[in-house]
Amino acid sequence: ITDVGLKYVGMRCQNLKIINISECFSLTDAGFLELTQNCSNIEALTFVQPPKTEACGPAITDAGLQSLAPCFQLKKLVISYLDEVTHDFINHLGQNINLQTFIVRACPGFTDEGVKCTLRFFKDLEHLDLSGCLNITDMCTEHIMTYYGSVTTTRPRLTIVLGGTQVTEEYAHALQTRCHGCKILMDDLSNEMLRTDRDPYFGMRDFYPEFDEDDDDDENEFEGDMANGDDHFYEDFLEAEDPAMLNDYENWS
Repeated sequence: ITDVGLKYVGMRCQNLKIINISECFSLTDAGFLELTQNCSNIEALTFVQPPKTEACGPAITDAGLQSLAPCFQLKKLVISYLDEVTHDFINHLGQNINLQTFIVRACPGFTDEGVKCTLRFFKDLEHLDLSGCLNITDMCTEHIMTYYGSVTTTRPRLTIVLGGTQVTEEYAHALQTRCHGCKILMDDLSNEMLRTDRDPYFGMRDFYPEFDEDDDDDENEFEGDMANGDDHFYEDFLEAEDPAMLNDYENWS
């Protein structure tokens, strides 16, 4: 589907509530704008973008996600494997939207500041999945404590997935001990093969073992038909054809 396709979806499905537009390589920020201009009743949107080839169009950015602001009923937002998304769009969405589920896996531009903005605006949040966001560090635990450290918090209990980030087990354990309003999970639910910043040689070692210089070269050396000094093979052959040629063969040897 392209931006033009999303435009027609928006025009003809104005009561649309749930949409999954993952793996639509041709979508741009303009497509999001075309959709949300008419579909303001969206409650759940999923956009998981695997790595693009060089020929594909530009990636979705903060500008495209900001166009979701009119969707007042949006409760679930899944945006994963987007390398040009930061926390800027949250400042716009947070004015009108109060998410309950926010999944943002393996987005390298999403940082500790993104966690801070998320917790600040989405007060009804129940599930936050930050799996594989490599630029989220131990500092995010301070932001979590700010909003969920008090026993008197009125917010619903929040489950946060921090696996695959730079948050250490030590800080995660301390956070779980002190934070009464949330549950911390250290499982990495992101898919390494879908990351935009992944190692292109990831997993190849399973198929191509490293060469060991200590290997016995003799085991792999091709010795040919003469390996065991079987000169008699050629002698038998020459004798069967022309005995005179045997003398020439001996002279060559």
